[in-house]
Amino acid sequence: MRIAFGNASYHPGDTRGRNAHIHQFITQAVAQGHEIWVWPARQAHSAVRLPTAGRLDRLAALRRMDAVYIRLQNDPVDIQRYGAFP
Repeated sequence: MRIAFGNASYHPGDTRGRNAHIHQFITQAVAQGHEIWVWPARQAHSAVRLPTAGRLDRLAALRRMDAVYIRLQNDPVDIQRYGAFP
């Protein structure tokens, strides 16, 4: 399954709970054979980064995803704007 992780912001060495959740989710999902895709500027080992070439390339990649996973936290999530009609 191809899963876009909408707000994965993994920081190596950070011991906060959200960082542990992001790391464990990606690690376990990849171990089960899933592809986890993250935003181009995000750090996340074992994850595939969305294209950096342009918005249309990212939109095309997101349309090929089976699911979009968004972890609810304090920051607003940008990925939902790709679900709206242009």
